[in-house]
Amino acid sequence: MRIAKLGPTRRTLAASRWPSLMGALLGMGTMGPALALDAGPWVASFYCGPRTDVQPVRPPYALGLPKLRIVDNAFTLTVTSAPPATAVEQWQGRLEQGVLKVSAQGERSASDRWTYRFEGPMDNTQAVQIPGAIYDASGRKLRSCTFALQEDRKLPNVRGIPFVSDRTLMSEFVMPHEVAVKASPTPRPLRLLSDEQVAQALGPALQDRVRRLGAQANVNALALVENGDLIWQGREHVSLQSWFNAASMTKTVTAAAVGQAICQRHLALGDRIDRWLPELAGQAVGAATVRDVLMMASGLADPVNAGVSGSGSFLPAQAHNAYYTDPAFRFLPLLFSPELLTMHRGLLRQTQPGERFSYLNLNPMWLGLILQRATGQSYARWVQAMVFDPAGFEGGGVVAQDRDGIASADGVFGLRLRVGDWIRFGLWWRESQDKGDCLGEFLRDASRTQIRNGPSRALRRTAPDFAGYGYLVWTEPEGAPSTAWAIGYGGQMLGWNPSNRRIMLTMSTLENWEHQAIRLYADWVGSTPR
Repeated sequence: MRIAKLGPTRRTLAASRWPSLMGALLGMGTMGPALALDAGPWVASFYCGPRTDVQPVRPPYALGLPKLRIVDNAFTLTVTSAPPATAVEQWQGRLEQGVLKVSAQGERSASDRWTYRFEGPMDNTQAVQIPGAIYDASGRKLRSCTFALQEDRKLPNVRGIPFVSDRTLMSEFVMPHEVAVKASPTPRPLRLLSDEQVAQALGPALQDRVRRLGAQANVNALALVENGDLIWQGREHVSLQSWFNAASMTKTVTAAAVGQAICQRHLALGDRIDRWLPELAGQAVGAATVRDVLMMASGLADPVNAGVSGSGSFLPAQAHNAYYTDPAFRFLPLLFSPELLTMHRGLLRQTQPGERFSYLNLNPMWLGLILQRATGQSYARWVQAMVFDPAGFEGGGVVAQDRDGIASADGVFGLRLRVGDWIRFGLWWRESQDKGDCLGEFLRDASRTQIRNGPSRALRRTAPDFAGYGYLVWTEPEGAPSTAWAIGYGGQMLGWNPSNRRIMLTMSTLENWEHQAIRLYADWVGSTPR
């Protein structure tokens, strides 16, 4: 069991120098035959862990590189950082017989020089993530790093498996108008179990499975938690204080915030959404209820021409770029754009609200705006008071929003929290679910199947391992049908169950171990409590 203490690091993205964060969702590969890389364009980034040879420990950092053009399986690039700490780095890379080698020479002054070196296998021409390190002028290793490279496409994947780089998952970028997540007035402690206590709690077989699963290269963290007692398996650069962008796990936070607004009588499950979104008056989707939208059954369908089919994306690439670089960007015109609604018009005549599940990020975005209008508070302020504070958050993350206070309530980089606070959210949800009040009833319903995820596994376009969907919660996974899950792109998962208060959190770069994690959780849930 390993714990590393990391301090936060924050890097400002300069629009003139760095690509958008969507371009930083990068891939990885393994050894294979020799390949040829086309001209591109390609996007690249690197992530370096903490520096532990000095005190205090220096925090990790991550940066994106300008887009690359590759000629004869090689590239060169000069990068100049923004003042006041101006530095110049000369990057070069080459692919030879399936092995990618990348290096860089950096200089801030004659006495301040460094070198990056990365090397690793690559068996496809779409994506790779390779290990390396940064060294000082004398050749002394300062930090362990990873370098990621991918074709400039839409959502990243490795052979169709969703992938997210460490840079995207863990970096604490400054975005326009973001709001800091504050510490709760009553922070909840998490108790880390010793190796001896873990052995007693799990038994040899489960303990071995946790170790083997947590040791996979793409697994950043795996936590099993019961009543605040924490069994932890994490990579050396990850701790409970590390920030994580858990992507669409944010949707489940939005569901909890909606439940609180319903219980505070600001809105109702049966409200038509055009009551709160008059921009939809006269549209068929305006008749959808808040409950329909929570079920991803608004009557709209996955826009295959606006993003990757099955991903739920609705914003065009240029909107993502503007959101992360332009302080003047506004969500509102996009949320009700005629182009977006027209795109679904044929489907709206065939499917009525509440009839069919269709995963679409627009639904939680609308819910975030409904919260803002119904409560009179911004999304960030409402979730702080009604979710983060009662959950006992340590604080230190951010909620990203535009200049109008409209947040990315769907999870596209909208909410970044410390790992420990994602755990606290899961504990609060599960414990609140047992209460006999309004919120307890809502969270129980949210954790049950309200609509089927397609008639069969073969016909499920999104999350085929899950047969059902509650209120922005995935249900009935294969191998653990009684459990409920918040799921984020690339293998971010938070699971709970109705039988006991054991929860599971995973953070990873590659979504290829979901089955193993769910089965491990199911077996742990069914084992004898301590």
